[in-house]
Amino acid sequence: MSTQVTPSRLDPTKDFSSLVPSAYAKANAAFEAANAAFGAANNSTDVWVRIQANNAYDTANSGATFANASFLVANSAASFANGAFVTANASYDSQNTTASFANGAFDRANAAYNAANNTGSITDSWARLQANAAYNAANTSKYITMNQPGSITPPLTGTARYYPKSNITVSNVYAYLGTSSSTNFTFNLYKNGSNAGLFLVNSNANIMSAVSCNIAMTTSDYFTINIVSGTGATDLKVDLQYS
Repeated sequence: MSTQVTPSRLDPTKDFSSLVPSAYAKANAAFEAANAAFGAANNSTDVWVRIQANNAYDTANSGATFANASFLVANSAASFANGAFVTANASYDSQNTTASFANGAFDRANAAYNAANNTGSITDSWARLQANAAYNAANTSKYITMNQPGSITPPLTGTARYYPKSNITVSNVYAYLGTSSSTNFTFNLYKNGSNAGLFLVNSNANIMSAVSCNIAMTTSDYFTINIVSGTGATDLKVDLQYS
């Protein structure tokens, strides 16, 4: 990659007529030094560098944040690089600092990418397995949604049934209200007419935090919902997470 800063790449809105050849020479020398250091860092076999790459990879692979973190680092690197270019054409001294930031950002992004995509140490393999497990879990978990629209006056016995299309295991129950209840809002989840759990949305709240469970269902089993208590609530939505 050329490190020369040619006149055609200068900002046309600024007057660079006062720049002399020696200033260009210093700027280009600084770019060459920065790029040399960047290349050395990316190809280093130094243990410390490998450890930093592994740490960055472990952090990046924490659940779904891996893609977002890599994306943010890449954008940050691009931003620093553009800033380095502009500064190089305006001031040699400031350019040194900005170019250093740019190369540092690129180094972190490349280290995380290389650790994620190349065969490495046991730590690398473990982190990759965790990332893959999180990805698989995110893409294999699905939801059944059951609704009771409009105003709700308990007690209310649900008659609508949900039959799964395949054998499943429900692991979490979520509940939401369009309008909160002025008293505790409770409902029962029934499997084949038998109570499979009592759930609570606190008074003046619209959301129930996830409640874990373990309810196995076959295609011949069915769910219904009975609403036990609550005052003034509307539009109940229950999500059953399963795999």
